[in-house]
Amino acid sequence: MKPNSEAKILREYLKIMDDPDGNVRKFRRYAQIAMTLAMLFLFFCLSDNIHHIESVYYIAVLGFLAGTAFGLGIWFIQAVTQTKLLVAHMSKESIASRIEEIIG
Repeated sequence: MKPNSEAKILREYLKIMDDPDGNVRKFRRYAQIAMTLAMLFLFFCLSDNIHHIESVYYIAVLGFLAGTAFGLGIWFIQAVTQTKLLVAHMSKESIASRIEEIIG
């Protein structure tokens, strides 16, 4: 990994560790929104109103959007879990010292 990329990622970890509860709430809210959108898109695809759409490509697009929103929802749920683990097992001092080593 490039040193600048590693330093950038570590700085983001420090931001998360500064306010872990706020980040957990934010990721959980994003997950709820994504899952709700996925269910709405899927419901519309399976509803009786779909035959009013003129183009058949809209069904494929709505299916793709439903799958994408569902995947993002799962990803944000995983981010909630990882944030709790990250904060429990890493220290700010070790991250800051690693950034200093990289930057030099």
